[in-house]
Amino acid sequence: MPADELSRNGPEIETKSHQPILLGEFCFDIALPELSSASGEPVNLRSQSLEVLRLLADQAGKVVTKDSLIEAVWGETFVTDDSLVQCISDIRRAIGDRDHKMIQTLPRRGYRMNAGRATPLLPTRSMPDLAKRCAIAVLPFTSLSDDREQQFFAEGLSEDLIVRLSMVRSLVVLAAPSNFSFGGDFMRAEGAGTEFGPEYLIKGTVRRSGDMVRVTVHHLNYQSGTVIQSRRYDRHVKDIFEIQDDIASEIITETRVALSEGEVARLAIRRTRSVPAWEFFHQGVLEHIKYTPESNQAARRLYQKALEIDPNYYDAMVADGWALWQEARSSPVVSRTDALSECRGLVERLIARWPDYPDTLHLDAVLLMMEGKHDAAQDRADQARAAGRAYLWGYAIVHIYGGSVKKASELFRQAISTALVVNDDALFCYAHCLTLLGHYKQAIILAEEYRSRVPTTVYGFTLLATAQALDSQAAAAADTITDMREMHPHFTLAMFRRHEPYRDADTLDRIVALLKKAGIPD
Repeated sequence: MPADELSRNGPEIETKSHQPILLGEFCFDIALPELSSASGEPVNLRSQSLEVLRLLADQAGKVVTKDSLIEAVWGETFVTDDSLVQCISDIRRAIGDRDHKMIQTLPRRGYRMNAGRATPLLPTRSMPDLAKRCAIAVLPFTSLSDDREQQFFAEGLSEDLIVRLSMVRSLVVLAAPSNFSFGGDFMRAEGAGTEFGPEYLIKGTVRRSGDMVRVTVHHLNYQSGTVIQSRRYDRHVKDIFEIQDDIASEIITETRVALSEGEVARLAIRRTRSVPAWEFFHQGVLEHIKYTPESNQAARRLYQKALEIDPNYYDAMVADGWALWQEARSSPVVSRTDALSECRGLVERLIARWPDYPDTLHLDAVLLMMEGKHDAAQDRADQARAAGRAYLWGYAIVHIYGGSVKKASELFRQAISTALVVNDDALFCYAHCLTLLGHYKQAIILAEEYRSRVPTTVYGFTLLATAQALDSQAAAAADTITDMREMHPHFTLAMFRRHEPYRDADTLDRIVALLKKAGIPD
């Protein structure tokens, strides 16, 4: 048999230039090619395995077929699939990819090195004036522990790092999506330009075993992909706050920003020194963002455990207030009156102790909105914004439901002009604005994106169906509600009314009529 008939004759892999990428605790330089550990030590791989890794990295985020890989690595030499499978096993073993998440097998298709790409957003935006400020993007840290439940620990570390770095005015701190890696992009508007991006990228991994924890942090130049610094911290879990302080201090040092005396003082303040309380709080956050009545109650139980350990834990108090507010707004089993009353009591305690904190003022603003005091709510929201960093979604909905939809829309545009990543809540909020302003087709695009990101929440369905119905797509709205009722068969318009505190009753009545026609029962 001729030699050319022995080859797979698969499609050639088009190579392209890439910057180094991170694979868990490891860095792979495609140009060399070389795989190295967090400490910079080269990791030995067989030549065929290294070439397979290079080809997958060069097409990161895309499916590469088995035939293409075999053709590119072995050429005219006939080999079976077992040779490729062995190379994939070598790579996974080298980078600790036990769950096959970094090198993913797609049955009957091939393999993919995961490098997430965010979805483009509609509004055009430009980079802010950062001439005197340094922009840093922080990715959620990845847990490498065998226990999947420990992901909260890794994400909690990165969330706290974002909060601490945000205290430095010379830094613009951006939260990046968890699926971002080199080869992917931040969410951006069309025409934002190639210069759109932070100067630095922070990525980390956490491996916890018993009472010990290993935190590996990579500090990279965003544009070039060069690893500026990689540090590994092997400590006892009780030292987790010292690890956070060290990471923040080293990042500040590497970016060469100068700290004022006030910033030094703020960085010295800790919301809690109790590791168990911190752990309960971050477990609660992960439950909270599932956005279901059951997960909301689970979050409250965890926040309250944190507060039993540390009654002065401000973040846990604020989070419990948000969970109470959510119960008042959405829970089918909790008394709205009782939840509002309990939330008001908690907010008053926060105001008494921390009257000028943005999070305190912000929670008070959305509570005033739910109490029907829209003018006071909008004033309070403005105070929260003036006081410092505030939660955009809650700030915007105060103005949306209070009737200042154009102001809310403009606030959103201003906020995303400095954000490289648009989170789920902000996406929902802007789609809501566009719906009320009559930009239905744009609203539908964003509402569909929100539903794909947060598929379990009933209000993703109602937002999409409302925009579809207003755009004269009655059949599409009915289909959306049919899908919703398969997941939420007991949802009613009475529950929707409870959730939507519009100042203008006519607006609510109009939306309710559309949803009723689409198939939601009274």
